[in-house]
Amino acid sequence: MLAGTVQSSLGLQQMQSWLQQAGIVCELDGDEDELVLALAEANIVLRSGFKHEIIAVGDAQQERELLAAVKQLSVLLATQSCAHEFELYDRLNQLIYELHHPA
Repeated sequence: MLAGTVQSSLGLQQMQSWLQQAGIVCELDGDEDELVLALAEANIVLRSGFKHEIIAVGDAQQERELLAAVKQLSVLLATQSCAHEFELYDRLNQLIYELHHPA
């Protein structure tokens, strides 16, 4: 399971646009105010949070699939100078990976 935050002045629509330009399959769900991403074999959802904060949650069948997706997303966010923090948890809810990227 993924839990995290992204700091960005971009709205979800703008984020969808540049993610799609980067080749990421994603869909904006306006009713829920969230951006659903399909990265590798993982599902990641970005939701509007407070001010310039975006909440990230996600999952995958295998931990390695989720880790690969998170690393890919991190690289893309870094190209946009978006600070972000991600934590990955295993099925027993044990922290298995942390990624912190300043702006």
